[in-house]
Amino acid sequence: MRSAEQQSDRADTEPKGQAERVETGTHVELWLRGNPPACVRDAQEEAYERLQRLKRAGRIPSVTSHVWEPIETTPRATDPEHTAVYRETISEFRDWANERGYSLCPGFQTRDMTPMLADESREEIVPPILCLAVYVDDTLTTVFPHADGECVHTVTDGLDRLEAETEDPFVGGAMA
Repeated sequence: MRSAEQQSDRADTEPKGQAERVETGTHVELWLRGNPPACVRDAQEEAYERLQRLKRAGRIPSVTSHVWEPIETTPRATDPEHTAVYRETISEFRDWANERGYSLCPGFQTRDMTPMLADESREEIVPPILCLAVYVDDTLTTVFPHADGECVHTVTDGLDRLEAETEDPFVGGAMA
């Protein structure tokens, strides 16, 4: 993931209110929630395959996939290292959305959890079943899903845009 220093040096290149654009970046990350219901696995596999086809065709230079689970919002002394990476990633996604006036809801949910053998409740972030992040030169340029007002932009929307913008690299793509 990107360091905190790199994150703070980002410039907002997209004015608010202007339609966002998915640039074919130097890196695309696909985040998948682990142990999804069977009815969702096909959508996860389809998203993964679409990105792999774009990569094989040379239309996306780099693709990485990750699996994540719901995580507690408050770090504990015994937190595994991957939990910190999840928190950092979600924080980076939230910063991106906040800078543009977007929301990560309904994709990312927060819920209160009360363990059976404990008195205190804890807050947990439940990530979406699918999440797509596009980076250009280590700068996060877009996250799917996200919402701008009443309109929710799904991972499928993001994949459609990546495919459309990389069909002809000289028309609207990263090389234009």
